[in-house]
Amino acid sequence: MAGTRRALVAIAAALALADASIVALALPPILVEFETTITGAAAIVGVYALVLAACLWPARGLRPGPAGLLVFAAASIGCALAPNLWLMLLFRAVQAAGAAAALLTAFQVLEAGASPTGRRWWLGAALIGTAAGPAIGGVLTEAFDWRAIFVVQVPLALAAAWACRTDAPAVAAPSSESGSAELPPSRDTASAATRRAPATAV
Repeated sequence: MAGTRRALVAIAAALALADASIVALALPPILVEFETTITGAAAIVGVYALVLAACLWPARGLRPGPAGLLVFAAASIGCALAPNLWLMLLFRAVQAAGAAAALLTAFQVLEAGASPTGRRWWLGAALIGTAAGPAIGGVLTEAFDWRAIFVVQVPLALAAAWACRTDAPAVAAPSSESGSAELPPSRDTASAATRRAPATAV
């Protein structure tokens, strides 16, 4: 059971990171359907990356648990049903906020800060998520439609939320001996992923 729980949570972390670039290869059909510009289509990638980074940076008071994954799942449905660019951007922003909480949840559940096994799960999820995002999005767009990218995320996020249903304490930013706040490893990884995402989409 513990192994299944870890796997589901790791998948959620990979999904949250992959989503920064998962629509990269789907931008051309999105551009055509929404009758927007290249800049507008690129904003679908950019808004997710920016909101994810902005939510992860302060992190004080964020409470790990299933709520973030439920928000992510609901926003994914919104993205799949979005009739225009502006609603798509709105749902992408909400999706990123849920993803930020999901990443903190995954870091805690996997015990990535204290356990070597947890660190391996976390790093594996981060590497697979950031590397596989565009490929997954491209395959789903080619086989079905760009909206399928968001549809398939819903059951995965719900399964991970079920795995994270236990209570968890709020996350406070740790301090160094000098009293200055330090960036937890989870935020380091997510920030690196968001920095790479826009470059992947170009």
